[in-house]
This record gives sequence, structure tokens and C-alpha cells, in this order.
Amino acid sequence: MLFKTIVRPSSIPNAGMGCFANEFVPKDALMWRFNPDFDRKFSQEEFDELELPAKEFLMYYAYRCGGVYYFSSDNTHFINHSERPSMYSDETGLLAYATKDIHPGEEIVDNYWSFGETPEDHEFNIGWLKKA
Repeated sequence: MLFKTIVRPSSIPNAGMGCFANEFVPKDALMWRFNPDFDRKFSQEEFDELELPAKEFLMYYAYRCGGVYYFSSDNTHFINHSERPSMYSDETGLLAYATKDIHPGEEIVDNYWSFGETPEDHEFNIGWLKKA
């Protein structure tokens, strides 16, 4: 994240932990970018070779775009889904921006329905919503 955040229980029912702003974020600000020195990406082959616990972890905390699995090493992986997002990712999935002013203490949420390029990406990113 390019702004200070904190992880604590989400205000969204049954969501578990959430990512909250710990400072003011102005509308349209770049909030996050994939950093290959800090974050991880996995090809399908690399993902398939992982042990089951690692796969399950990524299935919960990672997202998929263009057949590549991305894991953010910072608090971004605690951002929950909302159909009224306060941030959005660009079409590459490597940059995220504020949709509105976000105030300290406000939970940061994104719309998981907008992630991915392929039907398989989409199914990976929102598949858990069908089970909820």
C-alpha cells in the first residue's frame, strides 16, 4: 500500500479481518501497485506445484488476472469485497486507485467482480462468493 493501513476486524458481516485506512487518502490517488521486489506472482504451473496449504492460502488471499496469480505481501490482501468499492484496480490488476476520499478508520473495499481478464480468472476471484 502507498498509504498507511491497519488490519482489524471487518465491519462487513462474516468477512473476518479487514484493511482500514490509517491516514487520509484523496479520491483518485494511487493506493497500491504491484512491487515485484515485495509482492509475488505465480504462473499456473508454479501454482499447480505448490503444496495444498500454500494453494489454499493463495485461493483465499490472492487474485488472478490473465491466468497469473498475484499475492500482495502487505495489508492489501485483507481488503474485502463490496459492490460499493472505495478502491478499484486498473485493467492490468497491478495498480489500484481510490474511488472516493477515504478517511482514517474507514475500511478499504474493492469490487471482486471487476477482477480478471478471462472466465477462469473471474471464477477464481469470485468463486468463494457463490459459496457464502
